Amino acid sequence: MAKQNLFAAIVKKLEKFYGRPAPPEITEPLEIILFENVAYLADDEKRAAAFAALKKRIGTRPEQILKASQKQLEEITRMGGIVPELRAQRLRQIAELAHLIFKDDLAAELTKPLPQAKK
Repeated sequence: MAKQNLFAAIVKKLEKFYGRPAPPEITEPLEIILFENVAYLADDEKRAAAFAALKKRIGTRPEQILKASQKQLEEITRMGGIVPELRAQRLRQIAELAHLIFKDDLAAELTKPLPQAKK
């Protein structure tokens, strides 16, 4: 059986057992990255709470994160588990990259043809 067919068969079995997964609540590319980085070794509830706090208190646009203080970012990342200082720095780095490289619009980059987007 080809790898692709094997994968499709496994997905079908998982879907039959667990049901079809709900679509993700977060679909904006930068927010997905922030969601994954706001917490470390945290369960889904802690990660979601930390992301909700980031979105409410600071915002998820690059310029909002870059304006936030280290202390503000650490207060939020502390909600998401260990090494809050590193998590806060990581959020700032993500915002800097989104701002400098993608001009605050990562979603637009993903609409480009794959070779151009990879470049």
